[in-house]
Amino acid sequence: MPNVIARMERLRKSMKSRGVDAWIATTGDAHLSEYLSARWRTRAYLSGFGGSAGTFIVTADEAGLWADSRYHMRADTETAGSPIRVFKEGKPGVPTREGWLRSVLPAGSVLGFDPESVSAQQIE
Repeated sequence: MPNVIARMERLRKSMKSRGVDAWIATTGDAHLSEYLSARWRTRAYLSGFGGSAGTFIVTADEAGLWADSRYHMRADTETAGSPIRVFKEGKPGVPTREGWLRSVLPAGSVLGFDPESVSAQQIE
């Protein structure tokens, strides 16, 4: 886990210097491909979670990983020992990404993401 912690610290330092309050790392590339080359595996690189689907969000103080039911156990295992909170989509009481962001960030916060790794629908 030391690499994941160090990567999150570097990301947070970069976010702070650019005025970004949260960084969203999705699973995608510029072509919305099903299989991603290493260059596009930002979520896996930052979080240590290697499942083929999921979203990782980092704020100045918290980090959350959203994984669907195929990856609940894997997400727990691959993030064990890190400060990442796993949100198991489909379970009762699990916040949506948007709901969680609203609860941890003030209105007017700046969200960052790689615009080449998301669809227009995801941006909306």
